[in-house]
Amino acid sequence: MSECHLRVLFDGFPPLDYRADCDAAQRFVLAAPSVGATAFLNDDPHDDLPPLPCARLWRWP
Repeated sequence: MSECHLRVLFDGFPPLDYRADCDAAQRFVLAAPSVGATAFLNDDPHDDLPPLPCARLWRWP
């Protein structure tokens, strides 16, 4: 399982940065606009980034 850096943006708020499983992060990016967010991925997941909260919701069996 590979990890990536996920950045989430909500208008008027500072960016939120997480590390997450790349498959889960890609699903999150696709869903983000439905709640008014924009999300981006890159392949530089720093160890000091917190994990994506509730990441298991974005993983499929």
